[in-house]
Amino acid sequence: MKIGVFFTFNTSLKKWHDYGMIDREVALYRRLAEEGHEVTFFTYGDHSDYDYQEQCGPVRIVPMYALLRNPRHSLMRYLHSFTIPFRLKEDFAAPDIYKTNQMWGSWVPGIAKFLYKKPLIIRCGYEQFRFALMMKMPWAFKLFTYFNSLLSYWIADVIVISTEIGKQFIKKYFKVPEKKIKVQYNYVETDRFKPLAQTKAADRILFVGRLEKEKNLFTLLDAVRQTPYMLDVVGGGRLKEKLTSYIKENNIKANLLGKLANSALPQIYNRYGVYILPSLCEGMPKTLLEAMACGLAVIGSDIEGINNIIQHGATGYLCRTDEASILVALRAVMPNQELRCRLGQAARQYIETTHSLDAIIQQEKEIYANIK
Repeated sequence: MKIGVFFTFNTSLKKWHDYGMIDREVALYRRLAEEGHEVTFFTYGDHSDYDYQEQCGPVRIVPMYALLRNPRHSLMRYLHSFTIPFRLKEDFAAPDIYKTNQMWGSWVPGIAKFLYKKPLIIRCGYEQFRFALMMKMPWAFKLFTYFNSLLSYWIADVIVISTEIGKQFIKKYFKVPEKKIKVQYNYVETDRFKPLAQTKAADRILFVGRLEKEKNLFTLLDAVRQTPYMLDVVGGGRLKEKLTSYIKENNIKANLLGKLANSALPQIYNRYGVYILPSLCEGMPKTLLEAMACGLAVIGSDIEGINNIIQHGATGYLCRTDEASILVALRAVMPNQELRCRLGQAARQYIETTHSLDAIIQQEKEIYANIK
């Protein structure tokens, strides 16, 4: 099978590398290519994307802006993207199946689907319009995401979403037939993300993720301020400067450690006994899955996208998104070593059973085999 994987609009392998996520994102497709499928990455990178060939293994790389002029202005780049399927005919005609890595940018393989008569898989790590509603985004953004999603879903042959909640949302708001929507969980490389024999800090808490509004980090800091514990934050994002100032002004015991490569994270997770994710909204957070795979006791907010992963008191601990509830969770889990060990062991077992890369690869192959 020849699979053409289309990157999120304006995203390149270099960006994946700079964000520290290239190893995690490439893993599925590298394994498929090693097993005999011909996989091609269509990226929005330039010649520098070829530098990551070793990390991609046998996956073929087609950096579209190594072959075409890249407009400098963002609006022109957006409009220019509609012409790409017409201009890279030979490369676009080669795959048997098109697949998007995310929703944003789906118009490019969508146009190619009609030009070259190929089936199209639309993958959504999270449902974009649902996210816009939950985060109360501006109406113009909601309108755009709605119509982009509506068109993408209806031209797709298969829609892949990471949660059952997302599937039901698509059915309700976009009137898509249920048989067209497949739920496929996010995966974890359980041979890399696993418990290691090293000492875990009993007085430190770990957060890994983007420094964005939906992660609810200011509320987390307010809760941590009332404890004797240190919070270590791994990740980058638009709130970095505001968080740095807030920590300093309020004398909070917290460290912003910056972005780290995904390959470095197994060692990082294993330094801690507890991981926390107090988000306001989520799809299926990969860092939560990675922490569970490493055997950490996890605390997560009781919201869709987290409470379908964490079973309260069994594989983790759930709390509300307010400061008082986060504080109760920290005081319940942090000083209780027996509870931390029990939750961590159960979390690892759950990930091995439900979210291993091997299991997801088998689901992926079944989708390819049954697509029409």
